[in-house]
Amino acid sequence: MEKSNIGYLPSMGSARETIKTILEFYQEERKDLRFKSFFEEIFGQRSEKTMSLTQRTLVNYGLIMETEDYVYKITPLGQEWLKDPTYEALVDILDEHVDYIRELLLELREHACVGKELLKTAERKYGIVLNRSDISRRMQILKSAGLVKMNRRKQYSLTEEGAKYLQKNSKYKPANQKAIADSTVFKETPKIYQVETNKENDNQEVPEILYHYCSIEEFLQIMKNKKFRFWDLCTLQGTAAAEKIIGRIREQAQKKKDMSEFEGERTFQYHTLNREQTKGVFNSFLEEVFKNVRDLENPMNFVMRLMAETKMSYRWNPHAGDEAGILVGLDFTKMRQANQSNGLLELQKVCKLDDSEKVQNMIGECASYLVMRFEENSIRRDWEKNRQISEALWSKIYDIYKSIATDQYDEKEWRLIFRQTQSRFQDLASGEFDLKVRDGKIVPCLDVEADENLPIRKVVLGPSCKMSVEEVRRWMTICGFQMREIKVDKMQ
Repeated sequence: MEKSNIGYLPSMGSARETIKTILEFYQEERKDLRFKSFFEEIFGQRSEKTMSLTQRTLVNYGLIMETEDYVYKITPLGQEWLKDPTYEALVDILDEHVDYIRELLLELREHACVGKELLKTAERKYGIVLNRSDISRRMQILKSAGLVKMNRRKQYSLTEEGAKYLQKNSKYKPANQKAIADSTVFKETPKIYQVETNKENDNQEVPEILYHYCSIEEFLQIMKNKKFRFWDLCTLQGTAAAEKIIGRIREQAQKKKDMSEFEGERTFQYHTLNREQTKGVFNSFLEEVFKNVRDLENPMNFVMRLMAETKMSYRWNPHAGDEAGILVGLDFTKMRQANQSNGLLELQKVCKLDDSEKVQNMIGECASYLVMRFEENSIRRDWEKNRQISEALWSKIYDIYKSIATDQYDEKEWRLIFRQTQSRFQDLASGEFDLKVRDGKIVPCLDVEADENLPIRKVVLGPSCKMSVEEVRRWMTICGFQMREIKVDKMQ
């Protein structure tokens, strides 16, 4: 069985109760409309993306299944677990369906580890590439199950219950462990695991073909090497967009906090303070959280920009010169059907920060999250030290960051994002990515194979391109492309 990542639940720290509640709801087939009302009532979240991520996670765990027209129902495995919904049985299910569960426990049996060590071990020893949130979500479940604990140095270790759990399964040997010596896991060009589009994108009807604009030189490299070059999103887009998002979240959080004070919802710890004093404490909390967010290491996500129409592409992309380049059309309908190993491609429709309802909803969720955590943590007086809030918030901010436009916005623009590594500072000698100069900047880049997962279906020459259709077809044939499946045209 091919395993998946840990996914998302509204409360990973109380996964058993969350899953049990949802499975009881799905004892009968339920459509999304009913689930949306239930989800909002029980978990207080309105986002369709959050709802669909939760459903997809439980499908990946094998606990619910989709029948047709987004109708879900509980599976026999889910029914069996509901008879005795223990954490131990849940961990068994996760181990069957999710990467790096039992392997993680085995590593902790050897010695205590911090999160970064576990990330490196997952990649080096098992060939599993995860990010910080992936480890955190696994740990929340395993801590709730009583199998793992964390000390004040933020080291994870196995509990007595965890050791007993492994002893019950002493014959277990990780199936996907790879040779450690001279590991070449990332020296090969990465292939695609799956192509993921958000529900919001699905509703916008992804075009059958999206076009990548390149110069003649870049097109030659695609032909010769059969690889597309992806560029690091954070380096290209910079920090200005992230600061705008933080500013919007701050404004929304302050409004929501003011409203809660107006309605008489007072934090226990600050019930003796007046409204202005409480507002000052809350603003200090925001400053601390956003400072921590800025200090967090940006994830390495590589992006390739695409356009839905050929006639708009030259105005959109300043590279390669005045209409002299070539458009490479990719068949995303067929690409989504591919399901290969290593990495994850995500297709995002680009939008403006202030014009997208989806983005505004996500900003509202971040603001509500901050108000809620302030109310919870102010009682314990430890919010100054709680970096978990900043880490959780940064993952939400980055989801927004990936989809918003730069100043060169075009409504036809899409982004194909290759989510590969958890660190921006991996060893270049590993061959995982390279550094190139682009627009006067040194930018990390990654070459991804143009095979059945990135299928070329059309090539369009710009009006000023000096090559002819016949020349392009001849060179592509020489380079090994099956031209009966690829159409070549020239714009007039």
